[in-house]
Amino acid sequence: MKTLSFQQPWASLVAMGIKDVENRTWNTGHRGKSLIHASSKKVTKGFVDELPLEWSAEIMLHIDLGTLPELNTPPTSAIVGRAEIEDVVDDSQSILASPGCLHWRIKNAYLSDEPITGVKGKLHFFDYLLDEDNLPKAHKVEFRLPTLNKGVLTFPCTDSFIDER
Repeated sequence: MKTLSFQQPWASLVAMGIKDVENRTWNTGHRGKSLIHASSKKVTKGFVDELPLEWSAEIMLHIDLGTLPELNTPPTSAIVGRAEIEDVVDDSQSILASPGCLHWRIKNAYLSDEPITGVKGKLHFFDYLLDEDNLPKAHKVEFRLPTLNKGVLTFPCTDSFIDER
């Protein structure tokens, strides 16, 4: 099955459906299902601080709402999920789209219940021997986003978020 490597935490963000666009300098004719591979590189300390403000705000929102775990422990050298590449454009309106890049629009992301570890990545797409009709168990991540009801804005969050404050 077609597989694409991402550095962490981007691989997990794609598999969770948080990152809906991939910024690349090269085009691809591939459309459809792809496995999401996390490269061997670990998340660097201060990763979020080095990002554009809009990107770091999006990531921190998901951490605070409990959708995304802390970034210091995502799996590496592993297949972490799957998603579909819908299209490649140069004008995505996603908050995570980078100017000057091609934007690979991603949809139908699923996070693996158990990552397939010990998988070496490669540049560009590579084939990983896995039957597309018999994929490992995975789930769509549920987003707990703020809601507005009769003028009241409600932010759902986890108990640990409340305890830390």
